[in-house]
Formats: sequence, structure tokens, C-alpha cells
Amino acid sequence: MKRSFKNIIIYLLLGTYIYLYVFYILSKFLKYSEPISAASMIIITFVAYLFYGYAKDKKTYAKKSFFQIILTQIVIFFLVTYGLGLIVGFLENSYSLKIFSIVDNVFAPFILIISMELLRYIFIVPNKNNKFGIAILTIMFIVVESLMSFKVFPLDEVGGIFRFITLIVLPVSIKHGMLSFVTYYVGYKPSILYRIIMDGYVYIVPISPDLGEYLSSIFGIGMPFLVYIYCSRFIHEYNEGVEREFISTTFKPFDFAVIIFFLLLVAMISGYFPVFMLGVGSASMAPNINVGDAVVGIKVKQKDLKKDDVIVYKGEKNYIIHRLISIEKKGNKYYYHTKGDNNNTEDGVDISYDSVKGKVIFRIPYIAYPSIYFKELLRGDD
Repeated sequence: MKRSFKNIIIYLLLGTYIYLYVFYILSKFLKYSEPISAASMIIITFVAYLFYGYAKDKKTYAKKSFFQIILTQIVIFFLVTYGLGLIVGFLENSYSLKIFSIVDNVFAPFILIISMELLRYIFIVPNKNNKFGIAILTIMFIVVESLMSFKVFPLDEVGGIFRFITLIVLPVSIKHGMLSFVTYYVGYKPSILYRIIMDGYVYIVPISPDLGEYLSSIFGIGMPFLVYIYCSRFIHEYNEGVEREFISTTFKPFDFAVIIFFLLLVAMISGYFPVFMLGVGSASMAPNINVGDAVVGIKVKQKDLKKDDVIVYKGEKNYIIHRLISIEKKGNKYYYHTKGDNNNTEDGVDISYDSVKGKVIFRIPYIAYPSIYFKELLRGDD
């Protein structure tokens, strides 16, 4: 049987599984969807084994380095996210942490992970000259994993589709692209290690950081992307014959500056820290602050708020960036009155200090256009 025909059969098996999962399993066997998925992947993996055989996964210097890169990134991930948890708070694990419950919770997901990564390996080894075929397999894996979460989102609404894409599809796509890259060069073991830890820790840890959807998406995309960057850098140097120690080969001084910048950006956008960043979606402050700009603000004490400061305060639906035009004392409390520079009238509301997020210290032109575009897109379909 020709290899191309074998590949088509594997695609058809995966496609059939996807079809049955969407139109049959989710509607009639939702409670057992995970074990059914695991069993289905075992069958497809076994068929692939019969078709292609199994090439021994050999130990190499590159594989050892990939393990080190992945473990280093995982440690950094947990240090950063749980460090953020000290600020944003933690959520209790919704899964039971009794030993038998843990085993029951992780059994089907871990079987699915292992069988999927073995299938990836068994398929890739004889198809290393067929990168298009590997890409098709990777896309099918992305679809398989994404479908496991799509019922959570209201896909009949634009907002639900947007959240599904940003929170599930994009992180899953980056992850499986990275896993196929790792498997292509060094085998399945580093990929299994990554998935067992990163996909499985939620079943075991008693608490997890309350990062919210936005930060979760950033880390879901950033983590596998960084693994890919460092692994691809190593492969380039390895192929060029550069003989150095792991640390000096892979991690360079510039990387630490990039990591620090990324962490600062996350901190500012998250809004949990004294310095924050917001995109501007209104022309009410033009020409000083325009649509698509981003403003950087800082939380301030009540005594530091002065007339003519541009402040950020919580409105009925979102944050508003307007100029402070007067301060009024009523009893023991101070209230703030604001107006947009481009508006003809005041805002007409008494703003308490508790509603003030902070004051603007400078603006960055244009960089918020992508987020403003998506917000306008969603608003147009409400």
C-alpha cells in the first residue's frame, strides 16, 4: 500500500472521528465524550502503527536539549503565573483532589494525550519529506482539541465566536504547531512531557491563579511560542555545528530583556498593577488622545488628583478617559466632574474616588487599533 494512500486513510479516520464527535457523541454521549475520544484515538494510532510500523525513539543530544528547554519554560510559566496569583488571587480547583478522583479525572485525558502524541510521531517519521501532509495532520489535531471546548461558548453569537477563537483556537493552534515541530526533530517524548504537565496540572493542583480570560489567552499563546522559538534556535545552531553549553547556546542576554518587556506589558494590560494600559475607542478626547491610541495610566492617591488631570474612571459599561474639570466636596467625600476635550458638555455625573482607576501619564499613538477594531466589530452585531 502506497504511503500517500495510507496517509489518506489516517485523515479519513480522523475526519470520521471529528464528524461523529460533533454530530453524535456530543448530543448523545456527552458524559462519556472523554473516554470515547481516548478510545477512538487509540484505535487510529493502532491503525497508523500497522501502516507505518514504529521507529525506535533514540536518545540524542538535541532531544536532551529540547527537554531542558521545555522544562525551563514550564518552570518559568509556573513561577510567573503563580506569582501573579499573589496579586490577582487564586481559584480553588473544581475537581476533587481525592486520590481515586484524581486517577479517574486524569485517566482518559492522559490516554488521549499519549495516544495522540504517539500517532503524531508514527505519522511524522515516514513522512518527513511530506511537510504538507504533516501540516494536515496538525490541523486535524487542532480541530480535535478545539472541538472539546466549543460547547462552552455560545457560537451563535459573534462575541462567543470571538472568545472561542482567542481563548481556544489560537492557543491550541500554536501548541500543536510547536508539538509537531518538536516531534519532527527529536521524537514524541518531549511533546508528551509538555502536554502531561501543561494540560494535566489543572486536575491535580489545589489552587490556580485567577488570571481571567485575557491573561490566560496570552500565556496560552506565549508559552508554546517561546518553546518553539528556543527549540528552533537550538536546531539552527545544532545544524550549524555550534558546540556550546546549553545555557549559552539557547538563552541569550537579549532574551531576558524580551521576557521583562513581555511581563511588564502583561502587567500593564491586566489592570492589576499600579501602572496600567488602556486602548482608546472614542474621539471624545481628540485631538490630544485619538481613537486607536493607548494611554498609560498610574493609580494615584486621592490627594494627588488635581484639576486638568486626565483621569480614567469606571463608567456604566466600560472605563472612560476624560479631563478632570472640577472637584466638589460633599460632606466628608470628594466628587470629581469630568469632560471630554472634544465634547461640548460635561459628563454630568458625580465620580467618587472609588470609581477612579488612575490618571493618564502619557499616550502611545495607534497601537490599540487591533483591539478597538474587534470591539467595534462585536458592538456592530449586538
